Amino acid sequence: MTIICNVRSGRGQVVKHLSEVRAELDRRQLEYDVALTERRGHAPDLAREALERGAKLLVAMGGDGTIHEVVNGMIDGDRAVAPDAALGVVAAGTGSDFIKTFGLPVAPIHAVSHLDGDEAFPIDIGKITYEEDS
Repeated sequence: MTIICNVRSGRGQVVKHLSEVRAELDRRQLEYDVALTERRGHAPDLAREALERGAKLLVAMGGDGTIHEVVNGMIDGDRAVAPDAALGVVAAGTGSDFIKTFGLPVAPIHAVSHLDGDEAFPIDIGKITYEEDS
């Protein structure tokens, strides 16, 4: 598992939540790496690198923008970079519409319990391509 953490999410509160999440992962004896984003647009690179190293679960820790970037890193063109990889989400943003839509836990510490359980479910993704008339 690789946690891709946007340290700027949630007005910077994600760092506080990260220590709680790490403690819970350690308590559950789960192996994980943490990759911290350094700038906007960095999460797709971190996701791709983690998949190339063999990660099977990428956890987007941040808000909706972080989730969006991690998912984009899991896809190359029209194909999954690693078809057997999964996405986990630990919300730590300010809005977090994604977790509201899919009924995921709001509290980061509670979200950890979903990372090693059997509550996974598929979510379709779509790609929109548009052309603009000049």
